[in-house]
Amino acid sequence: MAPRTLSLRKKSVLALVTTCLLSALFSGVIGKQAIDAIQHYLGTSLTRNLTLLNRERILAPVQRELALSMRLAKSQAVRQWLLDEANTTKKNLAFREAESFRQDFIDHSYFLISALSNRYYFNDGKSAFSNQPRYRLLPGAAKDAWFFSTLQNTDVLNINVDVDVSLGLTKIWFNVIVKDGERKIGLAGSGLDLSTFLRDFASQAEPGITPVVIDRNGAIQAHPDGTLIAFNSATKAPTQDKSIFGLLQNAQGAARARAALDDAVKSPGTALLFEADFQQKPQILAVSYIPELKWHVLTAVDLATVRLFDNREWGIAILAACALLLSVALGFGFAIDRLIIKPLFKLTLSARAIAAGNYQVTLPPPQNDEIGDLTGAFAAMVKTVQRHTEELEHTVQQRTLELMRANREMAAAHRQIGDSIAYAVLIQQAILPQQAMAATLDEQCFVLWLPRDSVGGDFR
Repeated sequence: MAPRTLSLRKKSVLALVTTCLLSALFSGVIGKQAIDAIQHYLGTSLTRNLTLLNRERILAPVQRELALSMRLAKSQAVRQWLLDEANTTKKNLAFREAESFRQDFIDHSYFLISALSNRYYFNDGKSAFSNQPRYRLLPGAAKDAWFFSTLQNTDVLNINVDVDVSLGLTKIWFNVIVKDGERKIGLAGSGLDLSTFLRDFASQAEPGITPVVIDRNGAIQAHPDGTLIAFNSATKAPTQDKSIFGLLQNAQGAARARAALDDAVKSPGTALLFEADFQQKPQILAVSYIPELKWHVLTAVDLATVRLFDNREWGIAILAACALLLSVALGFGFAIDRLIIKPLFKLTLSARAIAAGNYQVTLPPPQNDEIGDLTGAFAAMVKTVQRHTEELEHTVQQRTLELMRANREMAAAHRQIGDSIAYAVLIQQAILPQQAMAATLDEQCFVLWLPRDSVGGDFR
């Protein structure tokens, strides 16, 4: 018999290990795809929810400030004073009412501008109250172009991110037209400090999450990186690097963004999703439109950076899966060893004992499976071989006894024949004289023998 390279136990262990490794490999591939799908689903949900949340975070205070600014612009005291700016009584009444509004503004500031005199009035909680103009707007001055552009191009209001060089302020300005009938007689409104707005807007931004506010033209109004904000976007077109389209790396992404912005205008209050390379990284983006401000709230989520899962929990889950796989492997190996290997080993020992002539072997206990069938067949074979062996031994014993009896009979017959021959020789010798006697006595002698026993035989 050729030597075995691997026993059945080793082969079963090798097959089990190979199966476990292949299962782990396939499970890893499928698990990776499942995790990627779950991560993408959670990423899209996170992007959509953050966009809607940021929309409400922006809209709530802005709507409040805008409502107060519109009430201030519609104030009869303010309108009467702007029509008669030199009237001290009307001025005092107008500023008294404006001061009451200032207490309600988040920034505790307001401005009033006369379109008739171009005088700019401003008060906040940081400086002393004054009902005197801070400065006068000049039509030819670049820094004052926003005012004249607003009067010319705005019917009711606009919201603008602007840097006031004269006051050294950077704010979101709520510019509401003050009208006398259909005539525009000035502007009234307030502002939100941009640094505070950005800090509040981006305070909850985690790594991999970029909240952005843009206008209808894609100009960036708010961004965690202040260098990307397009200031004075209401009066001039933004440069490419201060536009949302400048942050998209290819024309396909820009086309998707334009389509999403247009669709968002048609469905305000909803968040529309698209994917593009944003700031040199593939990201999921969602955009929602605020019709009151004519702004878009956009959120970009980088799935490679944002933490959607707790790595420790995944580590515990992987360890648990490995432990479970190891437990299953050990249990399977134990079951194989107990249900298959050990019964086969006992059958092997029994077969060797039978080969040595020992038929009194102990077989494995019966099982209700294929091993049990094999054990039963082996037991039947042992009984059959034992019965045939016993029958053969009995037959050989009988044949041996018969041969021994025949040998004895043949020996007796052989002795009888020998005795007969010996007697015949004696008779012959008795009847015929011996040669020596015949030579001495010639023909004149004879021998007479009287037999002691009667014998028979055929002497020819």
